[in-house]
This record gives sequence, C-alpha cells and structure tokens, in this order.
Amino acid sequence: MATLSMGGVLSGIDYSVLVQGLMAAEYRPYNRMSADVADYQAKSVSVLAIRNTINNLKSQVSEMRSTADLRAVKSSTSDSDVVGISSTSGALPGSHSVTVDQLATSQRIVHDAGTTYQDTKVGTGGSISTSLNLNTVADAEATWFTAAADGATYKFQIGGEDEIEVTFEGSKAYTLNEVVSLINVASQEAAEYDAASVSGSGPYALALAAKTRGAGELTATLDSGTAIAEFADGAADWNNTDGTDVATGAFVYTYDGQTRTVYTSADTTLAGLAEQINNDGSNPGVSANIIKHDGTYHLVLAGDKTGADYTVTIDDVNTTINGFDTADFTTAQNAQDAKFRIDGYPDPSDPTPWMSSSSNSVSDVLPGVTLNLTGTGEATVTLSRDDSSISSSLQGIVDSYNSIVDTIDLHTGYDAETETSGKLQGDSTMRGVINAIRNSLTSVLPGFSGSADDVAMASHLGLELDKEGQLSLDTDTLNEALQDNYDEVIQFIGADQRGVTDSNYLQFNSALESTGQGTYEVKADFDGAGTLTAAWIRNSGDTTWRAATVTDNKITGITGNAEAGLEVAVTWDGASASQTHEVRLQQGLGGAIYDVADELLGSAGPFEIRDDTYSDAIEELKTKMDIMEGRLVDKQERYEAKFARLEAALALMEAQSGQFSALFSSINSSKSSD
Repeated sequence: MATLSMGGVLSGIDYSVLVQGLMAAEYRPYNRMSADVADYQAKSVSVLAIRNTINNLKSQVSEMRSTADLRAVKSSTSDSDVVGISSTSGALPGSHSVTVDQLATSQRIVHDAGTTYQDTKVGTGGSISTSLNLNTVADAEATWFTAAADGATYKFQIGGEDEIEVTFEGSKAYTLNEVVSLINVASQEAAEYDAASVSGSGPYALALAAKTRGAGELTATLDSGTAIAEFADGAADWNNTDGTDVATGAFVYTYDGQTRTVYTSADTTLAGLAEQINNDGSNPGVSANIIKHDGTYHLVLAGDKTGADYTVTIDDVNTTINGFDTADFTTAQNAQDAKFRIDGYPDPSDPTPWMSSSSNSVSDVLPGVTLNLTGTGEATVTLSRDDSSISSSLQGIVDSYNSIVDTIDLHTGYDAETETSGKLQGDSTMRGVINAIRNSLTSVLPGFSGSADDVAMASHLGLELDKEGQLSLDTDTLNEALQDNYDEVIQFIGADQRGVTDSNYLQFNSALESTGQGTYEVKADFDGAGTLTAAWIRNSGDTTWRAATVTDNKITGITGNAEAGLEVAVTWDGASASQTHEVRLQQGLGGAIYDVADELLGSAGPFEIRDDTYSDAIEELKTKMDIMEGRLVDKQERYEAKFARLEAALALMEAQSGQFSALFSSINSSKSSD
C-alpha cells in the first residue's frame, strides 16, 4: 500500500496519515488472503518434506525385490598375479582352482627392413593397369554429362576382373566427382576395391585403376537405357594403358573380417603411412606405430583385440607399394586365445585339454563371476556368502522408516518446548501415510505362513517397533536367522510372485505381475480315467469358489479375479474324483514396502492430492488478490483526490476570508474619516 506525502499547507493536517489509516482497514481482507497463500505454501513445503522421505524409502527397497540381487558373495584369490576375481549377483559360494596355461594376446607384426628415417618415402612402386577417359572437363565439380530421360546402366570391366555395374538416373546432371563416387560404391560391392579417381590437374579426366597388376584393357558396355556420349560403347573414347604408374600405390590389409585399402603417393613417408592407417575413418581396429632399432625405423601394426581370430593379414596381391608384402613383416606377438582349466577340467588327456577365451576377462564360465587372468600358473579363487549386505539393506530400511516418522511428527505435531505446531497439525491423512508401511513390518506378509514358514514376519529378522513408533534392527536375531534359515530370509525379503505349495499333486507354474499375492485353494475335478475336467480357485478362508480355465492338466485364474494369471499344474492322485490343494503366492518385504511407497507417491496418492489442493487454493487466492489489489489502488486514489479537493476548498475559503477582512477594514477606515 503506497501513500503519497499529503501534508495540508493551510489546515496543517497530514492527509497521508489519514489515507494510510483508511487503507489499512480496506487491506484487511487482502492481507488475510496473502496470509492464507503463505500458509498453503508452507504446507506444500511440509508435504514435500514428507514425500521426499517416502521416496528415499522407495529407493532403499528398490534393489531388495529380487532374491538374486540379495545373494551377495565376497570373493578372494590366492594369487592375484595369476587370476583376479570379481563377482556380481547370481554367484554361488564355493572354492575353485584355476590353472592358466597362456594368456590371450593381440597380434603385433613388425616391418623387417625398416627405413633410415621416419620421413623416408615408401609410397611408390608396383605395376597397375590404368585407363583414362579422353573426354575431359575443366573442373571436377562442373557438369560432365546429363543422362538421357530414361537413364542408363553401364557395365565396366578391366580385363578378366569382376564386372562393375553402375546406374545413372534419367535427366540428371552429373559432375566428374559424382561419377567417381558412383563407380567406387559399385566397385566396393563387386570387388572390394576403390577403382575410380580424378586424373590430371585441369582439365580433369576419369581414371580407372585395375584391382590386380596387368589386368588388361577396360571395356565400358551399355547394359540398358540410352547411351551416354562420354561412355560410348567401344574403345574410341577410352585410352587403355597397361604399365607402371609410379606415382601411386596401395597398402591393403584385413583385420576382424574387414579389408581396408590405404592409398599412397610418391611423397608418402613411413610416418605418413602410419598416420594414414590410424586416421582411416573405417579402420577396423589396427594401430600403426613406429619403433627405432639399431638406427632403423620400423612400422609396427598391432590389433586392438586379443584372441586367435584377430590377426592382421596383408593382401599381397593388391598391395602395390614395394617392400610391404607379408614376407616383409615379422610376427613379434601372436594373436592367441587364453587357455585355462577350472577345477581340473577339462582333463589333460582330453582331445581339447583347455578351456579357451579370446579375452583375459572371462565371465561365461562361473555364473555371476568374472575371472581376470593376469599370468600363467595356478591359484585358488574363493566365493563366500556375504551376509553384511543383508544387514546393511535392512538397516537402510530402519533409517529411512525412522526418518519418515520423525518428519511426519515434525510437520504434524506440536513442540511443547518451543510452543510451536507443525504446518500440518491435525492433518490425519499425512499422519496416516505411515500406517500402510507399518503394516508390512508388523504383519505376516501375503503368501507366507506363520506355521509353515520359519521366516514370515519382519520381527523374525530382528525388525521391531518400539512404543514411540521407532524401528530398530536386532542384529543378533538377524544373524541367527541367516545362520539357520538363510534361504528363507532371502525369500522373505526378495520374493517376487513366488509360488509355494506343499502338495505332491499341485505344481506352481507362473503368475503375472498383477496377480494378487496371498494363499489360494485350488479344487480340481477328474473323470474316472484321471482326466482333469473342471477347476475352481478361491482365497483361503472364503466359502465361494470361482471358476478357473482348464487346459490339459493346467489350471489358470480368470481375468477379473484376484488370481488372474495364476497358473498351476495338477496331477491326479489315482483315486479321487475331486482334489483340493493350497498354493501360496508370495511377495517379499522389499516388494511389499516398494508397492506401498509407489502407491503413496502415485497420481492418486495423498501427496499428489494435497499438492493439487494447495496449488488450486493458492491460484484461486492470487486471482482474487489481483482483482482486489486493482480496486484498492483505485480507492486509494479516490481518497487522495478527496483530501486534495478538501485542501483546495480550504485554500479558497482562506482567500475569500482575506478579501472580506480587507473590505471590512476599508469600510471601517471610511467611517473613521467621517
């Protein structure tokens, strides 16, 4: 509320004080709404604080919904110079002997002869059949020809080499470079060789190089469409040469199933060749380096993958630079697989006496275990059960749960010492969010049995609630449970739609994620030959049976019922016309708490509803405040104008009073003169 300074000159009245007093009364409804907005915003902050603690609990139990993730093991090795070990979920406790005969290595080949200097030129040499087009253009990017409306397909062939088929689109203008690209794509498919290039320094011509030395003459044959003048069918437009082109060369090698050609010029040096190999965008995984030995520089080619399948092979036929054929290289390190035995297997007398791996990191022999082979020799790797991870996970639940309780108390309770109440005091919904989580910690979980299962409640693991509502973990109780009933502890925490039946005639097959957990009774009717004819399912303790689907000996819960998707297989006992068995579908503690937290945090949960309620209320109040503020500004302006008019009236009266006083003085003066 802004008030102008309005001190009265004549009246001596400070009108701004009067306006401020009047507007203070006018602003009371506005200020109440502003306070309500602040209150709703504070409540939103409180709701968010509670929501965050629920989300922390959800994150804590997220990794506790699978028995495989809970079965943690510790790993060790007797000799890390032979083998290292790391384990993940699914690894089984045990001890294994490992014998390593050889490590996996990558291939390294070294150019024997070498060069005197790194900048020694190595890129020339070799006899190549070359053909040049006589029709030239001034610019390789200028239009060379335009194919006829129906296009043209040509077949190019040099001597007896693979035929290259190239199609030119109708009514399209082509540059010389575009023609080169089309031919090279086709030549790669047919012969794995870049055949075409631009020749000359202007004017430019099309050049085609043979894949092999001395291949013979070039033919360009129209296969379909309309002939292109530059590719006339015959030798008149082509200049065929069969000789040595010392200006160019090629180094061709194969690695990991891919063949690469590195083209060189007369100026390519040893260092330049290595750089070209390394900078090749399609390099399949070969590194080129240079080493110096006895005053000579040698090219080294190294594969980046270990294993016998990853060898560097030089193509002697298509490599045209002198002195870089296979015979010119020495194998410094062979590409070989690792060889090893686990627990004496395979037997040394077997035809294949070793396991093998192309990598020294072996993860496909022991489930959930990676063996990192580091040297030859023998070592023992040991995997032992790691119960500390279970204790740590349960303590995480304790800490997260207590944080929820403390946060709810802070924001919904009353602090007698400070005589302050939380912003959500009296909000029973917020105080009630803990109840569903508490129920999972104090009740027998769905599908578990207090009589049949040694571990059926959180208290069996040492999780206990005190009278203040705080959760604690008795590690002695937990350790005893782990010692006596390890598998049941794992299942109680991490079971995920696990089916259990104590009957010899009923087998659990599967359930959907949406199938309701709990204990079900299954009734099966058989004819005299033991064929399953009908079946029903009901929740344990119910009196009404619900029909189920029968397929051969399989019984499946029907959509729309709690047991929808539950599938069991039943076997006839050989005598009864009707059999009734029990199956329990279990969800562990981790999944039960996760689902509760997920529901609380969902779009239909109390937090989302509270957020929407507060947001709507704040938006509505702010809309009203905006309207009211405009009216208040208008009213203040009217008050100020009113007092301004009053001051003006007083000024007028003061002026008139002076005039009357002067008049009366003049009259009195006249009388005195008489």
